[in-house]
Amino acid sequence: MAVAMPLRENAAVIGAASVLLGLTVLFIGISELGQNPAERDMDRIDADRR
Repeated sequence: MAVAMPLRENAAVIGAASVLLGLTVLFIGISELGQNPAERDMDRIDADRR
């Protein structure tokens, strides 16, 4: 069952979700910066094998 939300609350929820997604992408990008590209690829291959 769908529940109608006032526009203001809906915008707040969308904004909060957008901020959380943006922070997640930022943290992943920062964690990748310190690694050598070859090591980063090997880490991804190892993770795919698990």
